[in-house]
Amino acid sequence: MHRGRLVVWVPTTRGESILATDRLLRGHAHALVRSVPGVSAVGVGLMNDGPAGWAESVGEAFKALEAGLRGGKDADVFLYSDVAVSDSVLRAGNVLRYLNSLLERISLEPDLLTTLATYFDQGQHRKLTSAALGIHPNTLNYRLERVESILGARLDEAGWISRLDVAVRLRRLSHIREV
Repeated sequence: MHRGRLVVWVPTTRGESILATDRLLRGHAHALVRSVPGVSAVGVGLMNDGPAGWAESVGEAFKALEAGLRGGKDADVFLYSDVAVSDSVLRAGNVLRYLNSLLERISLEPDLLTTLATYFDQGQHRKLTSAALGIHPNTLNYRLERVESILGARLDEAGWISRLDVAVRLRRLSHIREV
């Protein structure tokens, strides 16, 4: 027990990739929740090496669990790999300020921020996004072009997509924390 929570280390196969281990542990965690009464949620850290790495994995698992539960997701297993980028950005003050500045620029037109968030929620599918927003596809195109114009961005470039998606996710997290 650590901080009132059960901590379990699961040995991994030497030479196994972090991705393969992450998938394997996700499956084990789901099985644990289904089979052990009283276990309602599980956080999973990344595979690490040695005592210092194990301690880091525990911290990561707690962060994943806290972020998942705080986010109100309808899930019972939360992986650090799902929040690793956001967590890294939160620890880098100037990167966080940069991402916030992107959203500040477009938040002067509130429809643009809502549109961008919905666009990412819908997997960047324009038809689904316009339907979710209840707007005409041409209106969606205009709004996305407006975002590109204001920021000097290209929503067909992976770099811009990742920056803006992380910025939107972090903004949501900050609003969840304020509630």
